[in-house]
Amino acid sequence: MKNVKIKAVVDMEVIVITGKKDAGEARLMLRLPDRKAVRKIRRLVSGNKYREAISSAINGGKFLRELTEREVSEVPSDLILTDNNAYWNLL
Repeated sequence: MKNVKIKAVVDMEVIVITGKKDAGEARLMLRLPDRKAVRKIRRLVSGNKYREAISSAINGGKFLRELTEREVSEVPSDLILTDNNAYWNLL
């Protein structure tokens, strides 16, 4: 199978989930505003550096809102980042 290059999305919506449930978990909705930030997050996720990706998303992204636990699965986003994993929305 050929390697197919996918054009970078100009702005990406990311849900960041950090912390532990019993100690106060934070669920944030962020928008990465430029192609450079999107590429950096993709590179970090590809290298399994999820905590660095979270840090870059929070520092370089625009805060949209805080989410409830239920909204995480209902709100459309391109990527869900946790401390230990990343989940891409393929739709």
